[in-house]
Amino acid sequence: MACPRLSYSVALCLALSFSARATARAQAPNEAWRTIETPHFFVHFPRALEPMARRAGGSAERAYGALAPLLRPPRGRIDLVVTDHVDYSNGFAYVSPSPRIVVFARPPVDDRTLRFRDDWLDLVIQHELVHVFHLDRTRGWWRVAQVVFGRQPMLFPNAWAPSWLLEGLAVYYESKLGDGGRLEGMAHQQYVNARALDGTVPKLGAWSRATLDFPGGTNAYVFGSLFVQSMAGRASGGVEKFVERSSGRFNPWAFDGDARRTFGVSFSEQWTTWRDSVVRAVGAGPGGAGPASGGRALTSARWLVRLPRLAPDGRLLYVASNGRDVGGLYELPAGLDAVPRRIARRNSLDANVALADGRVLFGQNEYEDPWRLRSDLWVREADGREHALTHGARLFAIDASARTGAIVAVQNVPGTTRLVRVGADGAVTPLTSAHPDTNWSAPRWSHDGTRVAATRWVRGGTMSIMLIAAATGATRTLAAARGVLDNPSWTMDDQAVLFAVNVDGVSRLWSVDVAGGTLRAGAAAVTAVDVPEATAQGVVAIETRGAGERLIVEPAPSTPSTLAGIADSQNEPPAEPAAGTVQPYRPLRQLVPRYWLPSIETTDENNVRYGASISSSDIVDRHFYAATYEREPTRGENTGSVVYRWAGFGQPLVDLAYRQTWDHTPLADSAQAVVGTLGRRRRFIGSQLTVIRQRVRTSALLAGSAELELRDFVTDPAPLLGALGSPLLLRTLKYPTFSLYAGWGNTRRPILALGPEDGISLAAQARWRWRTDDAAATRSATYIGSASAFRSLGFIAGPAHHVVALHGVVGMADDKTNTELQAGGTSGSSVELAPGVMVGDVRRTFQVRGFAPGAQRGIRALGGSAEYRAPLAMPNWGARFVPFFAQRVSATLFADAGAAWCPAGSARGVGCVRGPTTREWMASVGGELVMDAAVLNYDVPYRLRVGWARPVSGSAYAEKPDGAVYFSLGAGF
Repeated sequence: MACPRLSYSVALCLALSFSARATARAQAPNEAWRTIETPHFFVHFPRALEPMARRAGGSAERAYGALAPLLRPPRGRIDLVVTDHVDYSNGFAYVSPSPRIVVFARPPVDDRTLRFRDDWLDLVIQHELVHVFHLDRTRGWWRVAQVVFGRQPMLFPNAWAPSWLLEGLAVYYESKLGDGGRLEGMAHQQYVNARALDGTVPKLGAWSRATLDFPGGTNAYVFGSLFVQSMAGRASGGVEKFVERSSGRFNPWAFDGDARRTFGVSFSEQWTTWRDSVVRAVGAGPGGAGPASGGRALTSARWLVRLPRLAPDGRLLYVASNGRDVGGLYELPAGLDAVPRRIARRNSLDANVALADGRVLFGQNEYEDPWRLRSDLWVREADGREHALTHGARLFAIDASARTGAIVAVQNVPGTTRLVRVGADGAVTPLTSAHPDTNWSAPRWSHDGTRVAATRWVRGGTMSIMLIAAATGATRTLAAARGVLDNPSWTMDDQAVLFAVNVDGVSRLWSVDVAGGTLRAGAAAVTAVDVPEATAQGVVAIETRGAGERLIVEPAPSTPSTLAGIADSQNEPPAEPAAGTVQPYRPLRQLVPRYWLPSIETTDENNVRYGASISSSDIVDRHFYAATYEREPTRGENTGSVVYRWAGFGQPLVDLAYRQTWDHTPLADSAQAVVGTLGRRRRFIGSQLTVIRQRVRTSALLAGSAELELRDFVTDPAPLLGALGSPLLLRTLKYPTFSLYAGWGNTRRPILALGPEDGISLAAQARWRWRTDDAAATRSATYIGSASAFRSLGFIAGPAHHVVALHGVVGMADDKTNTELQAGGTSGSSVELAPGVMVGDVRRTFQVRGFAPGAQRGIRALGGSAEYRAPLAMPNWGARFVPFFAQRVSATLFADAGAAWCPAGSARGVGCVRGPTTREWMASVGGELVMDAAVLNYDVPYRLRVGWARPVSGSAYAEKPDGAVYFSLGAGF
């Protein structure tokens, strides 16, 4: 997000852009960060994570050694961050301004595609390191360009690859170089089988992270990894040769040609072969075209379904996110033969457990601050009120005994998980120990409340279904294998434990007798069948299909079987921990500028101005800066800006800025002949403090900024300055400004939503400016307030909700102001296609589509818009290797109205050039065709709008009274 200079109108832009960076990267900049050096890495970590950071350093060095003989190593040492500020699993990498990797210190115990792993830390580091090796490799004219411009993000040829190729390569190598990768775990194959089973295998260009097809961005990993694996089988060492060849290609999108020269077949040709093989394999596989044998569907397949739990009264509770709505709690009544009913909203899809007294216990995520997201135990009372029972306890996978009320849960601890008991007062007591080579998950109470069944993973990939005695804590292994054994639950009589198994690429539900240890297998399925729950009607489970997940019910496992695991081909011991000395975190090295961008602009006199810009930040986002410099050689004038952001306090965020501009006014004599030019230099020195209150369901922001404007004047020729006769032009004028901004919002945004839904957003801003050059006009003030409301129409069918949106804004300033309130024009956003080449609109406070920008001006302004937004299609279509991905298409009908004027008694001035003016309403109606599409990349969608607006009032101010077509980017509000 690009923001203009510090002022009252951009406080939200600055704060939200930083908040987005902070919450997305999840490094807390106010931590006590430390650093350990290894031969190829700087490992950064919070003080409490030193043991894990040393382990990560050793793992990274081993991964580097395994990858270096295959791919060309990156240039320079790599920054590696180990952080534990969010309660979910992730990692990411990037190579500009320097090679960097971030790893979240939470094992992926609840990620279906990552349940099989030898060591989760080895896996994620290996995966992200592949990205660094792959993206950093640059040859040919790209390397020449980097010699000139540095590590500019657009000058890495492999960064132009679609996400399925980037992630497919990384998953391929994570599986090739170590046991336990996602290809060996075979969960990806089950997603592909589900799409093939329903005849919805997406085309090659549709594997974008921006896709709205199930399972969303995971498609890039699923299809990319299996497809790259199929290509690798065509030529020995072909993947390495392809990476090297593609690192120097002239055309950044010529992937098919590189593939044909490397593998003997293009990606496009191989896709047809691979798709046909998948479809054939599914047709010949077990399970036929339905779920497991004897099963029947209880719900339709829509996006995500999680963790069915039987309530004491026979109802079945489960959590789901169907795409149209935000995640929520649903129920099927006893008998499981009715339409599901939504009960409540949920922040996360964790287990909900009904107690006999009518309460429901559940785990849910909530922000502590913009960087820390924690999961806790919550309670829904019988009357519907909900509250947190724990705070910062990091609990999930909750279960409670219906008989005793005892609570068990999984607790995140740095680098691993453990089982804990939770008291009625929220007190947490460990039930198992915490060790980095052992992860616990999915605990379930027996119906009699005496035992807990749970999943245990140990390094090497062995998963076990464990039995824990509640009274003594003694453990016993019920079943174990190197593979996926997960999500145990008890049969109705507590005689056996049900669980899900995938050890050979085929998904089955199994059971094990608690007393005798007899194993029984259920019917096989070509797609995933998971999370069994015993009911009177049979075993309820979650089945994956092409459109999403659904609940099915099938017979209990009945065929006596033996359980064989996946063979272990390497069985590597843990890497030696990094032994470097702990040092204070020093970000200066990261902040040295690594690239620059040239710029060419025209001035207000149509002269050419040349310049450059630089920017950088450190890996924990404590520091950020950007600077521009431009020179106009004809007059020798310099313009530019410097912005610096400090987040080391956590809250508030501190911004400092300096900017210099020039503008020019022709000077004429009494005969109106131009005799010279008056040049005005304006310098702005500003600072801003921003406080953000981030929550899952609401967000709030408060920002205050102070700015000093300095004005100097020159003339060409120089003697004209004195001849103008104004003493103000002979000295530096000073204009201090102070601004406040406050905002709050609670809108929702489901997966498939067109935009904000079902909530409101409020904003208020005030600006006070002092004029030190005029004692009679010491201060001016401007106030603006706005409100937006959004309501979804859930009764209208379709892939996404139809939405009614309303927006209103009011502004006022006194007649001493140095700016105007302007009404008219189309509001939107802009994109810089190339240095100095902008496309789109600016954000307009008082938009009235169909009228010229600033058609009316004054010190009072009103504006309002009403929109009806309707989904038309979700094509999820990509043009193979052309960087364009059409995500969704919608239509908007709108009505705008606005006016700006100077009320009676207004003095002439900057805000009221003509003195008092009459309020005349401008109004228009029209429609827009809206496409959300990834343009110039494959994964980040931009909103493209083509509209037609017809003025219905105030046509004298209209650009075209009979209506006009316009193009814009972004949303109007």
